[in-house]
Amino acid sequence: MGRISKRFIPLAGIAIFVFGNRKNKTTGVLEEATGVIDEFNIAFENGLLLIPIGATGFVSKCLWDQIIASFKDSFLIMNIYLTISNYLVILLLITQ
Repeated sequence: MGRISKRFIPLAGIAIFVFGNRKNKTTGVLEEATGVIDEFNIAFENGLLLIPIGATGFVSKCLWDQIIASFKDSFLIMNIYLTISNYLVILLLITQ
């Protein structure tokens, strides 16, 4: 984890996570980008609104599942997250 991430993530209010994969330099196989998990944890520790876009797959999907599982007893908050995520996915698709 770079010093820049540790320094600037706490200054944000919202952290949006997409994909979270990288190509292994040796094998060329796609693997999870553990740095995304580290950045997610820094954002969580600093109280940011966390929005992983699970539809993009990889680490973001795992993080999305983790957040949704934590909201299983809070229907309203879960629906807010689902709505925000859906709008962001649409924006990603439109801008491509």
